[in-house]
Amino acid sequence: MEKKSKKDTPFVIGGLIGTTFLFFAAFLVYTDVPEPSGLETKKELLLENKAPLAGYSQILKSKHDDLKTYRYSSNDRVLILDYPSLLKHGKALNRITVLLEIPDAPRDRLLDDVELAELIKAKKSTEETLAFGGDIKAVNLVHFFNLAIKNNILLNEQELKLKQILQDNDFMKLNGVFKVVQPEKALLSISQEQLDNPDTEVSEEIDASMRATILRHELSHGEFFTNSAYKKHCENFWNLKLNDTERALFQEFLGRNLYDVTNEELMINETQAFLMHSPDKRFFEASLLGLTEEQLSDVRARFMEDEPPISLFDEATTVFLGE
Repeated sequence: MEKKSKKDTPFVIGGLIGTTFLFFAAFLVYTDVPEPSGLETKKELLLENKAPLAGYSQILKSKHDDLKTYRYSSNDRVLILDYPSLLKHGKALNRITVLLEIPDAPRDRLLDDVELAELIKAKKSTEETLAFGGDIKAVNLVHFFNLAIKNNILLNEQELKLKQILQDNDFMKLNGVFKVVQPEKALLSISQEQLDNPDTEVSEEIDASMRATILRHELSHGEFFTNSAYKKHCENFWNLKLNDTERALFQEFLGRNLYDVTNEELMINETQAFLMHSPDKRFFEASLLGLTEEQLSDVRARFMEDEPPISLFDEATTVFLGE
C-alpha cells in the first residue's frame, strides 16, 4: 500500500538461538543424557526459528518495539511480518517493492542504495512512506535475492534479516543460488501504529483504524496468492464484471498511487484489495475512484455475485465482505 502527501485528502496504502544452544550444551555437560545427533539438533533450532501461528485479532492488537513474525492461523502458507516502525519496514522492503511494483523502475536488476534513494525522491515519497504494507509471492522473493547476488548488491541489515526469516520459514534455500522451497507461500508486511512527523511533507501516521485496514488489505493479497479459486474469481470480475470505463478508473487510481498499470495481475490484485478490503475511507472511497456512492455499491455488488470463495480471514471475514 502506498501513501500520498499530507496535502492530499486520500491516504493510500500499497541472540535467542545462541542462548538456547549454550543452555543446551551446559545441560549435556552436567547430565548423563546422550548427545543428540547433529541432524536432530539442527531440526530443533529450525523449529525454534519458525514463526508462531496467530489470528487476525491477535496480530492486530499486538504491541511491540521489535520485528514480529507470524504464520496466519487460518492459512499457514501466509507469513506476516509486523515491523516496529515504517522506517524499518521501508529498509526491508522498499528495494523489492520498486522491483515488482513501482513504475519506471527496472524489472531485470536491483537498484543500488543511491539509485533507490533517487527514485523514491522522484516519486515524491520517502524511505518510510513508499509503501505502508507489502505482499510478495515466494517466487518473487527468490528472484529478488538471486538478483542481489547477480548484481552484487550490498543488502542492508533489514534485508539480510528478511533473507534469514524466509529461509527459516521454508520459503527458499541456498544451493549456489536461492531455490523456492514452497512456491505456494506468500509474505505480507505491516507496521505498528506511529505518529506523524510534522516536519515532513509526507504523512507517516498510522493510527488504529489505518493499521486495521492495512492488515485487512494485505490479508486479501495473501488470499489472492494462495487461494486459486479466489484469484480466478477476481480475474473474472476484472474481465467480465467491470466495463472498460470502470477498469480505466481503477487503473488511473492505482497509477496515481505508484502501481505499475502495465502489470495486469497487479491491477486485478490491488483492485480487489482496495474495493473490498480497505474499509478506512482515507485509503479508498467512491470519490477517489471518480464514482458516486451508488455506483461504487453497484461495483461491489457485482464482485459479491457467485459468492467469492474466500476463507483466509477467520473472524474478520464478516467485516470485510459484510460492509
